[in-house]
Amino acid sequence: MKKSIRIQATIVWVNVTCHPEFVRTFYLDIMAIPNIVAVIPKKKVFSNMIGHFDVESIGSFITNLANSKGIQLNPLNSFPIPKEVECSLIQPQKDIPLTEEERKLLDEVIEEEKNKKEELKGTKKKKPKKKKSKKEDL
Repeated sequence: MKKSIRIQATIVWVNVTCHPEFVRTFYLDIMAIPNIVAVIPKKKVFSNMIGHFDVESIGSFITNLANSKGIQLNPLNSFPIPKEVECSLIQPQKDIPLTEEERKLLDEVIEEEKNKKEELKGTKKKKPKKKKSKKEDL
């Protein structure tokens, strides 16, 4: 039987393209957005979720945070105060153009991650083994 964990939390959504101070403060990778950051104000620490942005990964992150296991806590010197900005006026950053070599490498990484995910879920189909033909003695 699973033990239920109760934690009190306040959830805040921040558009980091409008508020880059959050990117700097919480060591976020702008190429890995969206992401989740958990802040523990009493201890003045925070932790970034590492993994995919999906229900399962988010649930694991919250559970690990509640159990204080498998997470890295970073010091929080001060909490950023968002400036009043009209986000609709900020132009989103265009995709960074990739060279052909970078595109191939990115495609390989994506394919590897896809294969790993399929293997973990047990949905990867195994290729049928070829039957070896026996050579007859002459």
